[in-house]
This record gives sequence, C-alpha cells and structure tokens, in this order.
Amino acid sequence: MDKIKLSIPSNPKYLSSLRLTASSLANTLEMDLDKIEDIKVLVSELYTYLLPSYDEVKVVFEVDKDKLNIVFDDIEAFNKLNTSDLDFELKKQILLALSDDLKIEKNSIIIVVNK
Repeated sequence: MDKIKLSIPSNPKYLSSLRLTASSLANTLEMDLDKIEDIKVLVSELYTYLLPSYDEVKVVFEVDKDKLNIVFDDIEAFNKLNTSDLDFELKKQILLALSDDLKIEKNSIIIVVNK
C-alpha cells in the first residue's frame, strides 16, 4: 500500500488542490468517473467542515490495488468538535452515502472507497 501525505493550510483556496490530488489518485486506480466525482465531494465535505477548527488539515491517501483510503489524520482535539450537532450529522450522512466505509476514530476520520 502506497501512502501520500498532505498537510494543507486551512484556507478554502487550497480545496481545489486536495480535490485534484484525490481525483488523480482515484484515476490511477482506474476508478470510473462517477466514483472519482464522489471522491471529490467526499474530500470537499470533510475539508470544509474541518476548516474553521484547525490551522492545517492533514490528509493521508492510502492507495491499495482495489481501494483508496482517505484519512483525515492528526485531528488533535477531535473530541472538541461537536460531532453530535446537526451539521456534522448531515456531513456524516453524505460521507456514508458516497463512500464504501466510514470510520470515526479518536484522532482521525477514515473514508474508504473501493474500486
């Protein structure tokens, strides 16, 4: 499994860089266009949710032969985010609908998209 690590400043102008990286990696796995579009929405939803709370957002892409894991990592004080609020619940439903698996751990959120 290959890992690509990004550390992106919390600034909306860098969202396109994150989306481009995610879609490029999905393309290397030869995912279809619908999956690639879903992946771009997934990273956009989570990045924009985390923007106000952090100076930078760390993302790790784990590229396997038949899946792409997108890990929003090192979310220190993730427990401080109000993950029970309505906004997060809406984001979570979007993430669940577009991904194959979603794991929320103590310091990370892992999105799994199968080929």
